[in-house]
Amino acid sequence: MLDKVIAALKSKDYYDKNRDKEIERKRIYRQNNREKIASSDKTYNISHKTERAKLYKEWSKGKTEWERIKSQRRRSLKCLLPTTLTEKQWENIKQYYNNRCAYCGKELPLEQEHFIPLSKGGEYTINNIIPSCKSCNCSKSNKNFFIWYPKYKYYTKERKEIILIFF
Repeated sequence: MLDKVIAALKSKDYYDKNRDKEIERKRIYRQNNREKIASSDKTYNISHKTERAKLYKEWSKGKTEWERIKSQRRRSLKCLLPTTLTEKQWENIKQYYNNRCAYCGKELPLEQEHFIPLSKGGEYTINNIIPSCKSCNCSKSNKNFFIWYPKYKYYTKERKEIILIFF
């Protein structure tokens, strides 16, 4: 065990002293072996697809609603956008929609969906968050509501008016 630690430290020392040389060596290898590298990555992804899907499913099951909210807040802060939504405001938003998805009306586990996506400058505030089931949230993605929703399979004028009144 000690031999492995010493070997690793020596290897690290060598790499630190010859960093530029090693970077250039790896760059040349990647350049000369593009097909080999690309095919091995692709082969790995294909051969481990179900295993990776299972691991992701288990990982996401463990996420609580609070962890998802923290993640949304962090993304908004990273984009330097206003981030003022509180837990109480989120509960009020869900109550406004009767704890149902704003888009399809189903009573499923709800996620915070940005009416105007973060990628388009949407804020993490009470004025931009809407309850959505995972299916609707994924379907909308970062699309414009006024283009996406009328074409959506669960579209109704009544729900559209309720959503727009809220904003």
